[in-house]
Amino acid sequence: MKANLPQKEPGILARWEEIGIYERIREGRKGAPAYVLHDGPPYANGAIHLG
Repeated sequence: MKANLPQKEPGILARWEEIGIYERIREGRKGAPAYVLHDGPPYANGAIHLG
């Protein structure tokens, strides 16, 4: 089973833009305490390595 994500992504992004997802998220968090992620998940941008 293939997800065909490279083909699906443009449609997903267009839908998010259409419904204003980022603005809705920001509006929903208005007045909430700041959330800061100081360190992301391991290996988010590079090859997995041991040691």
